[in-house]
Amino acid sequence: MSPLLLLALLVAPTRALDLGRLDPGTVAALSADGPVVAMALDARGRPGLATAALYVEAPPQAVWNALSSFVDYSGWVPQVAQAEVLAADETGATVAYKLAFDFFLTIHVEYTLRYRRVGPWRMEWTQVEGDLARNEGFWEIQPWGRGSLLYYGVLADYSSMRLLKGVLEAQPALELGMGASSAAVVARAVKERVEGR
Repeated sequence: MSPLLLLALLVAPTRALDLGRLDPGTVAALSADGPVVAMALDARGRPGLATAALYVEAPPQAVWNALSSFVDYSGWVPQVAQAEVLAADETGATVAYKLAFDFFLTIHVEYTLRYRRVGPWRMEWTQVEGDLARNEGFWEIQPWGRGSLLYYGVLADYSSMRLLKGVLEAQPALELGMGASSAAVVARAVKERVEGR
């Protein structure tokens, strides 16, 4: 691909590559060495939904059990210092999170998400309140072979964090990297948790 075409793809408004529409065998092959990540940009070139996909060597129920055990997130999801289930029923849960990002200083982020189960292997969330202006996404599991394909999509507005706002305005590419790396790191953490690595 020419550098000019690549640049045009990065600055033009795009729609997310829907990794869930790819052939499952292709997703499994592409993610053999780690998560495959796709990111959409909005009309202004700002980050949209970042989606990671990867193969997990475990049945869907084992993956679902890890994803839906919110109180355990602090033990294995990067940056999650605390997760508290505020309410739960058969349709979903409301969970309050406290995150800690250690850079040259520690940045604390708090938010509450409302999870909603959509179908047998999909949950979606939206932010109820918190430090981010926007935080929404989904988990989806697809049976594949003896294991599962895991899809994790997240759209978070990191520029709304006071300490990062100026940095992200000066270096907007950092926000792209934050969304894509967040999707990849969290998806990989699920794989490691479920596979017992």
